[in-house]
Amino acid sequence: HQGRVHEIGAPEDVFSNPRTPELRQFLGVQ
Repeated sequence: HQGRVHEIGAPEDVFSNPRTPELRQFLGVQ
């Protein structure tokens, strides 16, 4: 990701509730 941070917050929150389409696609969340 070229060192870019799209998500602000605790890692647990990021993985349980991705807020960006890129991260959703990356995590495979439908």
